[in-house]
Parts: sequence; structure tokens; C-alpha cells
Amino acid sequence: MKFTNLRAWFGLFNLIFWVCLACVGLFNEWPSSAFPAEPASLLVEVQWWALIVIAYMLIMLPLDLLGGYVIPRLTQNIQRDFSQFWNRLLRGILVHAGILLISGLLIMEIGKLYGTWGVMGLLICMSLIMLLLQAPLARWLVGYKLHSEDRENLRNRIGELLSRRTDVVREENSVFAGGITGLPWIEKTIIPSRWLEMSEDQLRAQILRRMGAVRTHSRHRGVLVAIIWNLYGFWSASLFAGAGVETVRGLFLTSMAFVIWMCFGQIILPNFSKSGSTEADKYATTNGITEMDLRDALQQQVQWSRDGHSEMNLIERLLSPSLPLNQRLEAVQLDSVGLPGAWDSARIAQFLSWSCLGWFSRADYNLCGHPQNWVLQSGD
Repeated sequence: MKFTNLRAWFGLFNLIFWVCLACVGLFNEWPSSAFPAEPASLLVEVQWWALIVIAYMLIMLPLDLLGGYVIPRLTQNIQRDFSQFWNRLLRGILVHAGILLISGLLIMEIGKLYGTWGVMGLLICMSLIMLLLQAPLARWLVGYKLHSEDRENLRNRIGELLSRRTDVVREENSVFAGGITGLPWIEKTIIPSRWLEMSEDQLRAQILRRMGAVRTHSRHRGVLVAIIWNLYGFWSASLFAGAGVETVRGLFLTSMAFVIWMCFGQIILPNFSKSGSTEADKYATTNGITEMDLRDALQQQVQWSRDGHSEMNLIERLLSPSLPLNQRLEAVQLDSVGLPGAWDSARIAQFLSWSCLGWFSRADYNLCGHPQNWVLQSGD
């Protein structure tokens, strides 16, 4: 079975697994009954919440190994040895666990002082900080290397299209396609040096698509949709019977209900992302890129990231942030209808859900075992 198909089925397994696990946590007396049900001292909260985070790490570890190493090995989609994989994964696990630990403690402390609405303000601030630090965090977490020589080669090929807020990075994973990071209106575009292997027309098509995601405000809407989705989901989760934001037991139950919300989001939010992807395609074709050049550019990325297999199975069509290649090309020729798109809203929501204790935040088929995608998921 090809890597993309096996990965999609693994993603479906993770989705079902976490829904079932969250239901057990919500509707079973154990383990929530073991946690303090009354506001406790900071020391007690640190001990209990650290225990919960460690349990999460142990649950995710075999899934990370399976998704990031075993499946790619079985399908011959991996080139680095286990030590390289493990060093990157361990660094990612520790960073993610640290943020989950700090977020949980802050939520409980703010919750005791200002209640749920105070926590909403905290989560907004944390989401903005995470967006602001997205690019440096991605570089530190994964080890992206900036290369001035690659950037200069890119400038020689596309000239004025290369913005000052564009970084060219080298990443060995062929799936990596860069993305857009940072707060709205001060974004930074990340593109892989592998794109230098494209023809000039293909390269211009990809650059214009990223520019289109920003200039049509599709990426701005993606950030807004992601933040609103997470905030509403966390607030709704806190209303579940026994849930709350002031105690370890209440916050644990809130996080379990939020898992179900995030799993639901992986089915709903990609529809907004698909519209945003189509808007980026149309921006490129209205700014001098022919449909043939756009098709070739998209096909080249497919060749690198999906075994050259452009057809999506049912699971991928449901969870992917972009339409299948043939449908994307057809959508470019149609007039825009319906609501504006929200570029990468599903993936942005996953990253920002770290601050909301999103246990599902790295269990998606594109994330499990792939720490290079946890902070900056590859753009479509």
C-alpha cells in the first residue's frame, strides 16, 4: 500500500482512537475521580497536571513511532536513520509537553481568579504569542536551516516577486512545502529550497499562490476562524458536567470534551481551507500564470509529497485542506460563490490548540510522528 494511503488510514485510526479515549475520560469515573475536585495549591496542581501530561506523552509515543518511522519505513518513504528521527521527535515531544504543562497551570490559576471569561482572554493572548513565535519556534524545534545562497538563486529567477519577508529553508523531508507564519499583516513566508528544482514558470506560480493567500486576506481569515473555533470549543467544553477551569479534575474533563470538538473540527474546518486554497490558485492565474503552469507546479509538489499519486482516497478528500488536483483546476475556471475561504484554518487551529490543551493537536495523519509539521504544517 502506498505511503499516502496507509498514512490516511492511520489518521482515521487516530481520530477514532482519540474520540473513544475522550469518551472514556468523560463518561467513566476513572481516571477523573482520582484528580483533586477542589481548588488546590500550585504545588499540588503542578504534580497532578504533570502526571496527566506524562501519561499523554506515553500514550502518544507508540503512535508517533508508528506514524513517523514504522509506516514510512514499510513504504520506503524515509531516508534518515532512527537516531536522527528520534532526536527530532524527542525535541518536539519535550517542547509540546512543556507548553501543555504551562498552559494547564496558567488556565487553572486564571480560572480561580477571573473564571471562564478570564481564561478566554488568556487563550487569546497565548494564541497571538504562539503565532508571533511560530517561525522561530519552527526553526528551533525542527532545525530548519536558512541559506542565503538559495535565497539569492531564487531572487535571480523570480526577481521582484521575492519579498523581504520570505525565508528559503532546507528540509530533507520531501513532503515539506513551506507555509505562512506569524501574525496577520506581518506574516513571513517559508518556502523550501527544493522549489529551485522547478521551472521558472512553476516557481512563479507557487510564489504567487502564497502571495494570494495573504493579499486576498484568506490567511487572515484562516487565523480568525482557527482562534474562534478553538475558543468556542474550549468554552463549550468547560460547560460539560463536572468540567471547569479551576481544578485539576474540572480541567481534565474540559480537555477531554475539547478533544471531541477538535476531532469534529478536522472534518469541518478543511472545507474553509479548501476554499482558501482555491482563492490562492485563482490569484495566481489572474496575475499572469497560465492554467498549464499552475497544473505543472501543483503536480510537481504532488510528485514530491504524495508518491506522485494525485488521486485522493475518501479519507484524504475528507481531511485534506485542498481539493484533489483535477477539481482544483476545474475550480479555477468557475466564478467565486459562497463565503470567502480561510486558508489553512484547520492546520492553524491544530497548532493554536496547544494553548487550549488540545491532546489531539498532533494526532492528525499529517502530524503523528512528524514534528517538522507540528508548528508549521506544509502549505497546500
